[in-house]
Amino acid sequence: MENFLERRQGVEDLLSCLLREPFSETEAKVLLKFGIAKNIDNSKLEEFLSALGETKQSIKKDQQFLYDNDPSVTGVDQIASFTSFFAVAAYRIAHIFPCEKIARQISEFAKSLTGVDIHPKAKIGVPFAVDHGVGTVIGETAVIGDSSMLYHGVTLGAKHLKEREQVGEDRHPKLGNKVIVYSNTTILGNINVPDGLIIGANKFIKSQQEIDELQSKFGSR
Repeated sequence: MENFLERRQGVEDLLSCLLREPFSETEAKVLLKFGIAKNIDNSKLEEFLSALGETKQSIKKDQQFLYDNDPSVTGVDQIASFTSFFAVAAYRIAHIFPCEKIARQISEFAKSLTGVDIHPKAKIGVPFAVDHGVGTVIGETAVIGDSSMLYHGVTLGAKHLKEREQVGEDRHPKLGNKVIVYSNTTILGNINVPDGLIIGANKFIKSQQEIDELQSKFGSR
C-alpha cells in the first residue's frame, strides 16, 4: 500500500508539472529521470518531451471545444477546473507516455479523481470533450473521431471475452467525426458509428444493425 501511495503522489506531481503553464521542461526532466520514470531509457523520455508540445496544443483545443459546447460557462479559463476536462488531458499525456505501466497509473489516477475511465491506448481525435463525465468509460481499442462529445455514464466497451487469447483484439466501438452520445448509453463491440450521428440517452447498443437503424431513422447532423 505504501508503494501504491508513493506512486500515486509521483503521478500527481508529474501531471501537475506537465500540465502547468508556463511549462518548465527542466522541472519535467528532473521529475521524469529521478521520479517514477527513472528506469525508462533517456532517449524515450526525450521523445516524449518532444511530442508533449503538440499534445498540449490538443489539450488547449479540447478546452476551447468544451467551452464552445457548454453555455453555462462564462469564460474558457473556467474549463480548467472541470474534472471531465482533466480526465481528457490526463488521457492525452498517458497516450504518448513511453511506459505502458506508468501510462496506466496516470489513467487510474485520473479515474480516481474524476470518475472517467479512458484507456491510454484508445485513439481519440481533436478536439474532444466529455461533458459532466462521471461514469464514462472508453475501452482500449475504441476510436473516436474529431469534434465528438460524450456525456456522463457513456460506455464504449467490449463484449465478454470467451478466451484470454482474445485480449488485444479490435473489440471496442469506432466513432466517426462530430458524433454525440448522450448520457448513460452503452455501445458494446467493434461497431462503426458514422460521422455526425447523434445517439440519445439511456440506450444499450450491441450490434451494427442498431446503429444502422438509428442512422436510417434520424440521419446525421
